[in-house]
Parts: sequence; C-alpha cells; structure tokens
Amino acid sequence: MELDLKEVTPESELTLDAALELAELRTGLRQDIPSFECLIDLIRDDRPLKQPQGVTLLSDPRGFSVVRNAWVRSSKAGQPINLNNFREIVVGYLNGLKQSALDGSAADTKTAEEFCLALNKAFLSRKYSSVEERAYRSKNLQG
Repeated sequence: MELDLKEVTPESELTLDAALELAELRTGLRQDIPSFECLIDLIRDDRPLKQPQGVTLLSDPRGFSVVRNAWVRSSKAGQPINLNNFREIVVGYLNGLKQSALDGSAADTKTAEEFCLALNKAFLSRKYSSVEERAYRSKNLQG
C-alpha cells in the first residue's frame, strides 16, 4: 500500500522541512533554520501543530512516544530519560544544537538533522500503520 500525499501529516512536513533547512545550513546554502526553530517551539510549548485534532508532541502519548524514539535514535547527549523533565532536557539539547548549528558546527548541525529525520520517519511510520489498519478494518467489515 502506498502512502497517499493527502495522508502526510503537518508534523512530518515540518520535520522534513527542518531537516532540509539544516542540511542547507550545513552546506552553506542558507543562514537560518526557521522550521527547526518552530519544531523546538512546538516541543517546548507542547501545543498541537494542527487544531483541533493535532498531536501535541509531548503530553499526548502518541506524540511523546514518537519524540522519545527519535531522541533515543539520534541523541548524543548521553542523558538518561526522566519522564518528569524530558521536555526540559530535549528542548535544552535542541536549543544547544540550534545555536551550535547557527555558529557553524557541522557535527551539531548533522545531529539536529538526524533528530528531525528520525522524528519524520516515526511520524510517517505511525501514519502509514494507521492507514493500513483502517484499510484492513474496512475490508473485513465489507466482507
């Protein structure tokens, strides 16, 4: 089953835009990273990207697991994940990466890019699974 473009979530679009901007920053094609800054703001403020059914990135279990998994896959921070201060740790770490990236650190820019791509992959995987599940249920109800 192919993922229809109308099924792509705003969260996956934002994370891909952020990763592309970071890659362009790393290669000198741009000087700013507004999508990455927006992603950090969404995590910090914990508000849905799309109202009213949007997923909040940390207080909603669906979003929290996606962010946590992306953090584990890409983080080089070495900090243990504590559920009580996870948002503070992630936002602090991402703000540090943002500043390092803007200061020209290719390694930190690449790490931020990897986080965005891991988050993008998790959002798309979750959405694809949801689409497949709906198709399976629909088929079973008809037949």
